[in-house]
Amino acid sequence: MNAHKALFVFPTPYEAQKVFSLFMGRRRMPEVGDEGVFELSGEKFAGLVCGYASSKAAVRVEEAVSGTNPENVLLCGFCGACVPDLAIGEAIVDSTSEHLVNAARLAGAKKRKICAYPRVADNAAKETLARESGADAVDMESAFVRDLCGNASFASFRVVSDAFPSECFPSEFLNALVDTHSGKSRPFAAAWELVKKPSRILWLMRFAKNMGRVREIYDEYIEKFVFEISKLP
Repeated sequence: MNAHKALFVFPTPYEAQKVFSLFMGRRRMPEVGDEGVFELSGEKFAGLVCGYASSKAAVRVEEAVSGTNPENVLLCGFCGACVPDLAIGEAIVDSTSEHLVNAARLAGAKKRKICAYPRVADNAAKETLARESGADAVDMESAFVRDLCGNASFASFRVVSDAFPSECFPSEFLNALVDTHSGKSRPFAAAWELVKKPSRILWLMRFAKNMGRVREIYDEYIEKFVFEISKLP
């Protein structure tokens, strides 16, 4: 089997859309479970929307790694800061691979430690991760994706979407959005949470506005990162 230069793994459709649109020519929003391939600089690449950390997401990643035989597995998306010196919109990378770190740096990222947490981390969880694990940032997927890479080099390339400490950060609301079996979002569960606590509607509006800005920044970074990865020997 011919190896792909890299497999780009995205937890959510929003994190995948730029790559699927720009490099694969797909105009619609991708869905969890969607896969695709593209060529750049004479090399083959693959993309996968794996879903949030879940049993199904792990199966999707394992199958994609087996099917594409990638030299590199690159987990890309958003993360939460665990330390005050990481600002919203900063790009960071965590990898033991020097060539992947260098590519990320050329795309504008800084090397920082990213740890995984099984749920959306609140301020208390972030503080504990920073103190006990030396984490600068947290996501939900890096641990299991790293474990499924086989012989491929791994990097987590992330853009900070929420600072530390976060004001009025209802992690229980965000956790209600996540289906821990399928890795998909649960919009009806979110609606029910809003019915129970209507005061969160204003927070949700601010959160959506903030994420819109962060996503624009992320889209710029992910485009640069893909091009830098394509230049690797």
